Amino acid sequence: MTDQALASELKKYIAPRFEDIQVQISSGGHRSRRVVRFVTEGFRNLYPLQRYHQLSHLVPEDFLNEHLKNTRWVELAPGESEEELIFPDDKLVKTISKNVLRVLTERGFFEQLDSTMSVEAQADGTAKCSGGFSLSKAILHENGFPETDYFDVFHVLMAKGAFCDCEILYNVAERSKLKDKYWSKRGHAVGDGGRL
Repeated sequence: MTDQALASELKKYIAPRFEDIQVQISSGGHRSRRVVRFVTEGFRNLYPLQRYHQLSHLVPEDFLNEHLKNTRWVELAPGESEEELIFPDDKLVKTISKNVLRVLTERGFFEQLDSTMSVEAQADGTAKCSGGFSLSKAILHENGFPETDYFDVFHVLMAKGAFCDCEILYNVAERSKLKDKYWSKRGHAVGDGGRL
């Protein structure tokens, strides 16, 4: 598939979520990997790992495997350059993870996020989520966390599978009303007396 055709196909999968998405693909030559560049205003307040996470879940796995297996992705907001992107130190994230989660628990972060999102949950128990960390950032601010800590806190949470506010409650919090409500609805939908 040509670079232009591939970009066009990718845009079809992504545009329903990011209407203004621009997809550009360039091939660097015989041995170079294709570079896929995504640009949308929707990335403005997201960390690079969140951007990739969201994009990769919009494109079908078989399409990814067939056409994008050995490509390098660059996800930018308009006006950003690749050099501005900051990525975490994976060793540091692993080292501080236990302490970060302990402090979040002690300060009631998970309970506050759960209360906020449970009030706004839809009837089926799924959260109304912006796809980012806006609620979590507000709660960290209220709890006196300096903005300089946010990068580490959110990269610890992302390492645990939480790329947005609702995923913090579904994937990281040990218990949450939102998670209980979500799974209890699914349990009742299953036969055999509503048990999983």
